[in-house]
Amino acid sequence: MKATKLLKGLDTKIDKLYDALYMVRDVFEDIEDGEVDELIESFIESVEMVISEGSNCVPVMRDRIAELLED
Repeated sequence: MKATKLLKGLDTKIDKLYDALYMVRDVFEDIEDGEVDELIESFIESVEMVISEGSNCVPVMRDRIAELLED
């Protein structure tokens, strides 16, 4: 399978992952409790950071997949 096709599929699924993450936040939208809001926002930010900046973040995965499938 070509790297381009795999990377496009990865991007599509990561977009869906972000959508699901924001849907989790939306579940708590009507709750007017600052502590709950802070807890949920902290969780969302933590997951976003891992996706974009963690040791196995998406940019690192993309680069590594491209390298592995280049050969």
